[in-house]
Amino acid sequence: IEARNNLENAKKRKVWVYSEANGFQQVQDEKAVREAEEKYRDAIQDVQEAEIDKQIDALEKKKEEIEKRVKDLTELEENINNSATVAEALTPYTGGGHILTDDQAPVEVLGMRAIDGIIQEELEYYQNVFREEGLSGLLKQF
Repeated sequence: IEARNNLENAKKRKVWVYSEANGFQQVQDEKAVREAEEKYRDAIQDVQEAEIDKQIDALEKKKEEIEKRVKDLTELEENINNSATVAEALTPYTGGGHILTDDQAPVEVLGMRAIDGIIQEELEYYQNVFREEGLSGLLKQF
């Protein structure tokens, strides 16, 4: 704002100049106008560069967050690949910022398909008890 005001004032400022053809007359101070225009362009450029730096910082912060999530997901994938069951794979998981169920399974990472598999494993056990021992055997489990 200050640079713009200085430019406006420089355009309004008049200096006395003498020429043989016209004598003394008032004209715009071209040197002051050029200097004020240069300072105004520099001020605009500084503001634009500051805004770009701000956007770069925000993007770098998002990049760091994404890299952390990728690292967490990679560790989870390694745990799952190295484990016999999904439940075993989830036990050492300590990633943050995820929606967790009671058994600490990161729902958004596993998805419903994996959760259905866990439920199916648990249900299968009770189905076998019911087939072999009937309702009374099933009730003994609780």
